[in-house]
Amino acid sequence: VPDLFVATGAIEWVKDPAARPNIFGSLTNYVAEGVILGQYIAENFAGQKLGLMRQNDDFGGDGIDGIRRGVGDALAIVGEETHEAVDADLNAQVDRLKAAGADVIAIWATPRQFSTAIKHARLDLDWDVPFVLSTVSANEFSIGLSGPEVIEGTVSLTYIRQAYETGDPGVAKHAEIISQYAGIESPNFLTLYGQYVGELVEEALIIAGKDLTREGLIKAVESIKDFQCSVCLFPATMSSTDHDPTQSAFLERVESGRWVRFGGPISYEGILPGDLTAADLKK
Repeated sequence: VPDLFVATGAIEWVKDPAARPNIFGSLTNYVAEGVILGQYIAENFAGQKLGLMRQNDDFGGDGIDGIRRGVGDALAIVGEETHEAVDADLNAQVDRLKAAGADVIAIWATPRQFSTAIKHARLDLDWDVPFVLSTVSANEFSIGLSGPEVIEGTVSLTYIRQAYETGDPGVAKHAEIISQYAGIESPNFLTLYGQYVGELVEEALIIAGKDLTREGLIKAVESIKDFQCSVCLFPATMSSTDHDPTQSAFLERVESGRWVRFGGPISYEGILPGDLTAADLKK
């Protein structure tokens, strides 16, 4: 059964399309985003000490694997703290990284858990350590949970427009759609993501035509090329050897309570799932 555009960036599902021909991703793959954020850390904090925090599963493991690749030997890694998805807070992990002398922290966590980490650092420890964050938590929910002043300056990536960009025709139309059909008056990252996936599904169905079969739908998805969804920053392309539609991203950081893009577009070329082997992922 075709499993279209699963809501995860775990590389396990898209690294080998031949082994999983019916599965297609949608989020930025966590290894690739980790590499890009690791390169940002290497360029801006070279010679300093890096602390790592991650959820104890493929989400956290893939992301921190990418961070290590991107950082290389530019920083000394002074600790890698893990947590479970059900943990109430990350206070103890932050305490240990502060004691280890971390100058910057890369964290792969959900918005709620990330917010406990940064609030503990800022409000309890008076520690203004920079945080670099997975795209999973780079949204308005993290800002609301953490507080705009607390999260100010945090860096991540994005490939979708922000809900506040109401001057953009795609975002404006999105607001109309979710108001009319879902009764939602305030767009957010999740509603924008839903539109992105919905438009990908629509494009696949258009290509597949009226005589739908499972095989035909898979081939249709694999033939999507340079498809620009209305709320996306980059076109989506897939093939029989690449089931990850996300090809590029922008860096972004929190400024005055909003995620704001900075710098130019960054291509995932060279760090796509097909370029990584199972052996690489165990390093």
